[in-house]
Amino acid sequence: MLPEIFRTGSFGQLDVKAEILLDKRIDKLSLQLVNTKNAFRRQLLMDRLRRICNIAQQPMPEFELIGQSVNQMVLPGLGG
Repeated sequence: MLPEIFRTGSFGQLDVKAEILLDKRIDKLSLQLVNTKNAFRRQLLMDRLRRICNIAQQPMPEFELIGQSVNQMVLPGLGG
């Protein structure tokens, strides 16, 4: 695995099964983040989520969005 990272800068292509498992893990961690009230646990979950997003080659969600409902989000360009 390390030679692949050094050569290409990433882990390479994931097979479909691995991608589905990572997506499920990301979803589970996201729900845990939304539900936790403990700052230490939240940081641990954020670190795990960041690592898994990197492996899945997905962008890390913005920390500020945690716990916000869709109604609270400001649309880009409309201000707040």
